[in-house]
Amino acid sequence: MSRVPALGRITTAAVCVTLAVTASSLPTIASAEPITSAGCISAGHSLRYLVLFDQGESAPRVDSTITSACGDVITYYPQISVAVASSADPDFAEMVGPDRAYSAQASADTDHDLAKTDRVEHTGARPATVSTADRTGEQWDMRLIDAGQAHKITEGS
Repeated sequence: MSRVPALGRITTAAVCVTLAVTASSLPTIASAEPITSAGCISAGHSLRYLVLFDQGESAPRVDSTITSACGDVITYYPQISVAVASSADPDFAEMVGPDRAYSAQASADTDHDLAKTDRVEHTGARPATVSTADRTGEQWDMRLIDAGQAHKITEGS
């Protein structure tokens, strides 16, 4: 018997063990499947969402996905694979997938909150008066671009 096949089996076994240990220590990759939640949180008012699905997704699967993410299906359009859902859970979009769910209501609430907190206080002095100097000489006009000469060649359309 040759020692090479035995060495090959040992090397193969070592590689398999190394891969198994390495794979088990890696973080898990997010799947396209929705994250299910044991308990839903009701944060007050319910928001409406547009939820995107893969083409040809069945209505029962859509219902299951939205329900498991603490939402209710309002309607589903299988022709375009888009559902309208509502949920009072603030984590609904994250549970369905942030790239799959959009709420204009949530965006408006966020924009409104940002508008209240992002106000800038002007601390510098403002000019006392605005200049009233005639600046027409600095502006483009028809003589400056030789419009008369161009009009002799063609009158345009």
